[in-house]
Amino acid sequence: MSLWDRILHDIRHGENIDLYLTVLASLGIAVLNIFGFAPSNLIESITLAVLGLLAFSALRNRHEFEETVEKLVNSQKHSLLEEVPPTFKSDIEASRSLIMVGASLGNTITVYQPLLERKAQKGDIIKVLLVHPEGAAPEMAASRALLDPGGTKLKFRINTSIETMCHIKSLAPNNTEIRTIQNPLSYSAFLINYDSSASQGILYLENYPYKSPVPYVPKQVFHEHDGQWYEFFKSEVLRLWENGTDWPCS
Repeated sequence: MSLWDRILHDIRHGENIDLYLTVLASLGIAVLNIFGFAPSNLIESITLAVLGLLAFSALRNRHEFEETVEKLVNSQKHSLLEEVPPTFKSDIEASRSLIMVGASLGNTITVYQPLLERKAQKGDIIKVLLVHPEGAAPEMAASRALLDPGGTKLKFRINTSIETMCHIKSLAPNNTEIRTIQNPLSYSAFLINYDSSASQGILYLENYPYKSPVPYVPKQVFHEHDGQWYEFFKSEVLRLWENGTDWPCS
């Protein structure tokens, strides 16, 4: 792109207008001064105006730089983590609405059962979506593990989680929902404050590896103010929930 094309492009898009005005004002002062048509008071006034435009441009560039740095810092938050951040429990505890999605969520539901019971009885909304314990889905999900042929262990964990959640539902039937889905799922997700009008939404994501001997799995955290990827995974979790089937606790 040539210099003139670049100038026309900036003007059409309203970019760098202050700098172009500064250049024109400076050239105007120079021409008037050369031919002796510029009184000293006019030159001083225009000079001050030019300095003001330069200061404004410097401030704008500084703000753009700070915004760029902030975006880079936020993008680093989405890097893969080995462990769940220490804020996980406090975010779960403070949430008013929560959707938990995963193959069995065995460890989470067992560890946080007392907390989930208190939340449901307090009036917080808790929704849990698990892989259906029968059919091809648990076998496909278990195929990612090294030592669970046929998905026997996974099915047991799913049924145990369902029993626990049904117990919680019996304590607060209006605030607890349980669904299953005939899908092996590739990650577990914890969508916090998904229906909040304020910027309080948080999404914890834990990816399921395939036959990995590594004892940990990659994790990520997204916040509502992050924008694109938070909205992407939030929408996906909500679609999974909508495609699940209510579990009839008996």
